Amino acid sequence: MGDEEKETTTDTEDEPFKPTAPEKPQATMPREKTSGFAVAALVLGITGLVAVPLIGALLALIFGLLAKGEIKRGKGAVAGSGMATAGIVMGTVGLAIPIILAAVLVPLGVGLIKPELEAAGRILDGAAAARIYYFENEDSYRGMRDTDLADINETVDFRMAPGRTANAVYIARATHRTARLYCYSSRGRRYVISARGDEWRYGSRFWSGRLRWLDDLD
Repeated sequence: MGDEEKETTTDTEDEPFKPTAPEKPQATMPREKTSGFAVAALVLGITGLVAVPLIGALLALIFGLLAKGEIKRGKGAVAGSGMATAGIVMGTVGLAIPIILAAVLVPLGVGLIKPELEAAGRILDGAAAARIYYFENEDSYRGMRDTDLADINETVDFRMAPGRTANAVYIARATHRTARLYCYSSRGRRYVISARGDEWRYGSRFWSGRLRWLDDLD
């Protein structure tokens, strides 16, 4: 028995030592971060379409482009490409809509408003000439003719009523104390201005009131 134990012990002692290989650490993928520029581009794009046009749309476009550059430089470590693209698209649309509307509405508005402003300006010039005639004719409009007013203001096409020529100023009435002029715009709207003494009043479908002269304010 003693010999067997001795032999077993000897075999164990003679076995060579085998070092254990260290465990290789598992590779971990870098955690993606979302681009703050991309988030801002998305929020500003929505804001530009809903609440703050032009400014919001412009900022959405700028932040979207900044986000694209940041994502490209990150080489997979920065997320948010979809939000950046959405911000760029909404920003572009938000900028295009006002430009298109302006291109359509501005010429339309000019075509509608300009003829009315011209007619209104003509009749006010006509009233100014008639007022000068009133004071030069001893506070009376009696006998006032288109030629008399043309001598006072050559830039206005004065005529005797009746008539409907656009932007011509017609004398409809001229008595001692009262006068009445009218003018048609090129779109057919009629502007009327009348006087009782040296006080003039104007009126049409969209404008009316008392005509105030600069010397009345002295």
